[in-house]
Amino acid sequence: MSASHCCGYLTDRGRPCRRHVAGHRLRCPHHAFTKLQSEGRAIRPSALDTYDQCPSRFFNHYIARDVRDTAGLPARIGTAVHDALAAGLVAHALGNDWRPSIWSRIGQHLETGIPDGDLHDIERMLTLWRPPCESSQVLLVEPAWRHGSDAEPSTEWQPVRLLDGTEVWGTPDLIYRDDEGGIVIYDHKTGRAPSRPDGWAPWIYATILEAWAERAGVDLRWPVRVVWRFIRMGDDLGTRELLIYRDALTLRTHRLMGRMSRIRAAIRSGDWPCTPNEWCAYCPCWPECPAMAPDEPRTASEMAGAYLAAVAERKRCEMAERDIRARLDTMVGVGDEIPHPQTGEPMFRVERKRSLRAKPLTPDMLRAVQQIAGEHGRDVTSLMRLSTSGLDGMADDLVEAGAFAATDTVEIRRTSRD
Repeated sequence: MSASHCCGYLTDRGRPCRRHVAGHRLRCPHHAFTKLQSEGRAIRPSALDTYDQCPSRFFNHYIARDVRDTAGLPARIGTAVHDALAAGLVAHALGNDWRPSIWSRIGQHLETGIPDGDLHDIERMLTLWRPPCESSQVLLVEPAWRHGSDAEPSTEWQPVRLLDGTEVWGTPDLIYRDDEGGIVIYDHKTGRAPSRPDGWAPWIYATILEAWAERAGVDLRWPVRVVWRFIRMGDDLGTRELLIYRDALTLRTHRLMGRMSRIRAAIRSGDWPCTPNEWCAYCPCWPECPAMAPDEPRTASEMAGAYLAAVAERKRCEMAERDIRARLDTMVGVGDEIPHPQTGEPMFRVERKRSLRAKPLTPDMLRAVQQIAGEHGRDVTSLMRLSTSGLDGMADDLVEAGAFAATDTVEIRRTSRD
């Protein structure tokens, strides 16, 4: 893209916008994606999926844009993995070795607070990862990451305007031609277990792909294959595929325009109903959501909303606990004392707690227990008479003899004051 170009957005009067745009942006501020989306004139797959889940959450995130959600550890890990793989695909498309690009990009994410254990899983996964095609088969790769609310795609992968005037935007990780000559839409997924490609992303990607192929003079044969590659918890969990036929894409496009008509009507009326669902635990708006926490639930629907609110709160607390604990484990170890920030006196102590569980009794085990009990001056004739609270100094010996299974956990406790 040149240093300066015309916006080119086709206005309602059918005339292209002539405002000059500098730098990498595709549009002028009047026709940038975020402004068009807030007016119901443009949409991305993730935003449309959010609307289907809960119109109220969609409004807060994409129309009012008044949500400030801090990314948790899973989101930071997903961003690091996506960023690294995108850099690797770009290098691969240029015919270069993709490994240095991946490791260099991961190194840039070390300062984001990713725990060592998770970093180890990421490194193991990236060591196993390979590009899905030869570099000569690559048609398009996701453009370099551009930060900011108006980040836009490259000039090759432009948004498409539907018959109702809605622009659809979206950028998969890779477009390539397979060994049979078909075109494949390829995307990485890091946040969930493997499932068939779902949501609006496959259909919007196929819509934009069709327009790109027509502009570029590329032969596009139907059906188009969509491949989701699932990477989670440090493992490459394989792929799931979906075939998109031209007739099915036409039907989906009409459904999409129907959704956008409802969104524009809601912008005019201000009616954005709350819909409790399994994603409420990850929504930063839930504390103020009237459907999730009514003051005095009476009806079945209100009780269901209150129940989901309680589940959401528990899940959010568990996520925060895991995140905080993972960070803390990189700072302290067993036996350490954590001082008060002002006085410097011991405030917390890191301790190891051992839980014991008795194993099924065998004659050999009984004899071993009797011998250990005798060495400690205890008269024990049956394993059933032993309790975890009365083992005293015998615990380690009993675990070593196989009588008990031990589970060690590290706990943070307040230092007792005399």
